[in-house]
Amino acid sequence: MQSLAMLSREIVEDPNTLQPRWMKVPAAVRYSGLSRARLYILLASGEIRSASVRFKGKARGIRIVDRESIDEFLSSNLMGMTVRRSKTRGAR
Repeated sequence: MQSLAMLSREIVEDPNTLQPRWMKVPAAVRYSGLSRARLYILLASGEIRSASVRFKGKARGIRIVDRESIDEFLSSNLMGMTVRRSKTRGAR
């Protein structure tokens, strides 16, 4: 298990700058394209891993999400799916 210091070093706000292992919820939403509500459902079900980092003396923590588990979830759920192309107006 990683120490709190190691986890906190891997947290960044913008997942497009680096490919961090751990990211805060808003960054995970941008990275995955999932809605915030859907992401929390997947976190609660355990389909995507996360951790809550709490600092000594604080009542609330910071929820961080594992990028690799987002990638695994998306890869496993996109396999075998077909992509629909939307019809453009006027096209025949």
